Parts: sequence; C-alpha cells; structure tokens
Amino acid sequence: MCNALVNDIVKTTQVVFGLILYSSEALSVAVLAPFFPVEARKLGLSSLFIGAIMAAFDYALLTFTILLMGIVSSENLKLFYFFGPIISGVGNISFGIAYYGPPFWMFGILSLICRLFSGCGGAMHSSTAYSMLSYAIPNNKAKITSLLESSYGLGLILGPIIGSFLFIMGGYAFVFVFLGAFQILICFCNIPLIKNTMISSELEVKSSATFYAKYIFRPYIFAITIIMVMIASADGIMDTVLSPYLTDKFNVDYSVIGYIFLFASLCYTCACFIAGFFLSRGNAVVLFMSSIILVTIGFVVLFIPYCIPSLENPYQISFSLGILSIGQACCFVPSYALIEDISSEYDLNTLSQRQFLSTFTNIFSYSLGGVLGPLVFGGYVYDTLGFYIASLHQAGLMTICFVLGIGVFCSLRHRKKAYLCSDVNNVENSLLIKKPGFSLKRTM
Repeated sequence: MCNALVNDIVKTTQVVFGLILYSSEALSVAVLAPFFPVEARKLGLSSLFIGAIMAAFDYALLTFTILLMGIVSSENLKLFYFFGPIISGVGNISFGIAYYGPPFWMFGILSLICRLFSGCGGAMHSSTAYSMLSYAIPNNKAKITSLLESSYGLGLILGPIIGSFLFIMGGYAFVFVFLGAFQILICFCNIPLIKNTMISSELEVKSSATFYAKYIFRPYIFAITIIMVMIASADGIMDTVLSPYLTDKFNVDYSVIGYIFLFASLCYTCACFIAGFFLSRGNAVVLFMSSIILVTIGFVVLFIPYCIPSLENPYQISFSLGILSIGQACCFVPSYALIEDISSEYDLNTLSQRQFLSTFTNIFSYSLGGVLGPLVFGGYVYDTLGFYIASLHQAGLMTICFVLGIGVFCSLRHRKKAYLCSDVNNVENSLLIKKPGFSLKRTM
C-alpha cells in the first residue's frame, strides 16, 4: 500500500512538472503583449511590422506543425517533447538580447527571427504534449484537455505578474531572458516523466503530412476549423492593438495594462476548469457553440463606446477582454474531443491517429488564428477601420461563424451518422454521447 502511495505521488509530481512545462510556454507568450508593442513603437516600428512580429511565433507554429505531421512517431515523440521547449527557451533569450542590438528595422528583423525560432520549438512541444499526457493519464480526455488548457491559462495569468516584476528588476530584455532560462530548466525537470511514460506503437500507423492534412479539409472538420481560427484570432488582435490603444487613449502605464491582461487570463483559467467539468458530462457541442456567442458579445462590448462614448474606460475594456477569454476557453477545451470523435466518421481506425489529428487540427487553428489576428485583423483591419468599427467587423464575422456552427451540428444530428469508433469501449467513453440534448449521439 505504501509503495502504491509513493508511486502515485511520484506519478503526480511528474505530471505536474509536465503541466508546468506546458504553462511555461504561455508565460513567454503572455509577457509579449504588455511590453513589446509599446517598446517597438518607441523604436520606430509600424503597426504592421509589430503585427508581423507578434504573428511570427504562430506562423512558425503553423508551418512547423504541418511538417511534424509526417515526422512524429513513437520513436521520436519524446525527443520532440524534450527539445521543443529548449529551442523555444533559447529563442526567448535571444529575443530579449535583441533589444540591445541595432535599432529601428534591424531590431524588428532580429525580433522576427527570434520569434520564428521560438515558434518552431513551441510546435515541437505543443504537437506532442497532448499525446504524452494521454499516455501518462490514460482514458480521461476531459481531464487531459482541462488540465492542459488550465495550465496554459495559469501561465497567462502569471505572465503579466511575473513580467511586471521582472521588468521592474531588470528592464525589458531581462523579462525574456529570465523566462527563457526558466523554460529550459523546467524542461530538464521533465526527464522522469519522459523516461517513465510508455508510448504505444500505434503511432507508427501511416502518419504522413498529406494523410492528416486531407482530413482537416473534410467538410465537418473544416467548418469547425474555420470557427476555431476566428476565435483564436481574437487573442492575436488584442495582443497587438490593446496595449497601444490603452496607452494612447487613457495614458495608462505598464502595470495597468498588465492587470487588464491578468484579469483576462484569470477568466480563461477559471473558464477552463468549468468547461472541463461540463465536457466530462458530454456537453462538448453546447460549450463550443457558447464560445462563438461569447466572443461575438466581447467584440460588441468593444464597439459600444462608439455609440455611447461615456461608457469608454479601462474597466469596460477589461470586461470585454474577460468575455473574449471565457469564449476562447469554451472553444478550445471541448475542441479536442469534438475533432477526435468526429474524425472517427472517416477511416481513422486507431485512437492514436484520432489523437494526432485532433492535436494538429487544434494547433493548426490556434496558430493560423494567431497569424491572422495580429497581422491581418490587428495590423491592417484595425488600422484601416479604426478600433470601434473593426471590433464591429469582427462581431459580424463571428455571427457568420455561429450560423456555420449551427449548420454543421444540425447536419450531423439530422444525418444520424455513426461517426464514432465501432469499439464499444470508445463509444462508452465518448464525451459527446453521455448526455442528450445538443450532444451528438451514435445510432447503433
């Protein structure tokens, strides 16, 4: 009994370090928005250039994830899981040091390269984290997704706090150097988890880039992917435009901006825990559709001061950002289960194949949204239309996404197609069929 207790404690500790490692990626992402745009503007970079740098991480995440589709196997999954955060950490350290390099456009180019380098490492880790923890915590998709997204949200919460503290201690560059070193350190703390986790040989079954890519463009998965991209883009938009907007409009300092992003991160983390609870009871579709509504409302709240200027204040911005964050949590927590279960309608016969498709689809959507958000919407649309009209524009796009989502899930329900795996155990464990109502159900 004592040995079993010790083994449980050891296993729990290993999983906790795995979650901290996943959270460390969010730390380096969270500190970018409060500090970088303002510093970059001081050095003469344009909004479009700043948006490109903000999007560089997600661009590298997107492209490198596609390459990894044909590379990851049971033999190298642990290798990617370990070296990904090290590469990302080195990129963050270099990003901080670039501040002391040449000014103006050279600073922008160096920052862009460093963010691309970090994105490659982030792709290696993100592409393997879900599978690694799936084997460490078997047969519990709701718990895995909730823990991963909650740990990521915790990193977003701590990012502005730790970033503000580090900024006071050592300045802008010290923030990224310290967090990059921390990421590398935590990576080495994950060696016991890597050594003790057994990876199934199922990962060897035809895992090529074209094999997985074709499934992303299947009608149902493609429609859900579009919605996820639009929801993910909201994060990139706010990261790019919010700090300069708050500085110009309200003349606030870094601490206030940090608190606003902190509030949004807190909303995201709390929403992840609650979404995980509902997900375990088979409410994946309800959560997903609710996320579209919440993100739409968030953008509408940003537009309201255009009609009622007296309502414009930092609290209103914080409230809107909180709604957007809750909406994103309600999207990305159930999205793994939705993609994994819907993909079994096609010829994906093994659980590992469905897990990889789910992981890559989520990373593809998040990273593509991360590129479109700061570069297209935040860098061009908001500059062209202005803050308020652009927010209304995003709300309109989200309304279209809501109609698309209704069409997708009503079509699946109407067809009553047996899209879940024929394995009875997988049917019983499915998160989509435990409750009636909006949850999709298998017809035997």
